[in-house]
Amino acid sequence: MIHLHVGLGKCGSSSIQHFATQQAEALRAAGLVYPLLGKGGAAHHMELGIVARQARPRRRAASVPVAMAALRDAMQVPDGTSYLLSSESFLKHDAARSRRNAEALRDFLGTAPVRVLIYFREYPAWVESIYAQKTKRGENILDMDGFIAHRCRPETVSVVEGVKPWLEIFGAENIRLRSLHRDDLVGGDLILDLLAAMDIRTPMAPFKRVNESPPWTFLELARQIAAGLPAGDAAEEEEALAERGREATTRQWMQRLAVRCGLALEAAGLEPARVQYMSRADWCALRDLYNRDVDALNALLPGHVIPSSTTPEPPERGSAPSWRDVPEEIGEAYLGVLAKPALLRAMPASFAAAVRSVLKTARRRARRAAA
Repeated sequence: MIHLHVGLGKCGSSSIQHFATQQAEALRAAGLVYPLLGKGGAAHHMELGIVARQARPRRRAASVPVAMAALRDAMQVPDGTSYLLSSESFLKHDAARSRRNAEALRDFLGTAPVRVLIYFREYPAWVESIYAQKTKRGENILDMDGFIAHRCRPETVSVVEGVKPWLEIFGAENIRLRSLHRDDLVGGDLILDLLAAMDIRTPMAPFKRVNESPPWTFLELARQIAAGLPAGDAAEEEEALAERGREATTRQWMQRLAVRCGLALEAAGLEPARVQYMSRADWCALRDLYNRDVDALNALLPGHVIPSSTTPEPPERGSAPSWRDVPEEIGEAYLGVLAKPALLRAMPASFAAAVRSVLKTARRRARRAAA
């Protein structure tokens, strides 16, 4: 049996992949293999995703077909062993792309029995998680209201059309579709639900979740830094890097700052209070879309009822949070990290310039407040 976890992204995929990687030996002892082949050094099977996309990989072009052939051969050994393959690059919201991926993977896996595992989450929480992911990587400069208006149309949020091709190609009886709603998970836990889906009864060691969203205070700092980064031709000239390399550099530095700023808050004994990111109207619209989709998916998958959202509606909210709303003591802790000369010298030129712009603005605000 091949267990094929196909996404979605920001729906526990990193937790599944890191759990399977860290517990590989325990899982193997229980009869399940999480193959190294096809992972390309990451926790998920991104090279298998390349096969699904039918595109040439950016790296290791010659090694991917060899690794994929070896992986396919290994999974055809009739020894009773089960396999888990995982990549959030498989399931897409767009029906045509999702169908192409499902067909490519069905062809790749041949006649092997496959159980497809799909996890999604309540749309308001999912959109906030996507906002956090893109902002902490320096890829988003919009506030939450702008992010929803420009990037969260119903067709880019709803999972129904993307799920349908998997039902058709692999058979509804071979699809295990779960919401991250606690009432829909075995034991109210993603990993316990995953183990139950793979028929593993062996107790596993405790596992720390990964890729969690940083505090909103850092997200708003990251958004201000990203807004100061050069774009287009200016960025390429200044950095003398290909677009992909520039993005990777930005992402690496955002992640490094996230760690350093988190340590700064910890050292200062500060804990940022939660904020309401989404307006009540946007939250309710996404919740209603989620509940309509749950009804549609339940009709497609008789025998299992995905629960509707029971999360309480948020109160009314004014404008979306921004760096201006970060409490002064937290802002000082973050800015103390950013202003370190050694850190600034180590940054790429355009990134350091953006950070200096944030520092300059913060100092100007501080002077105004003091006056």
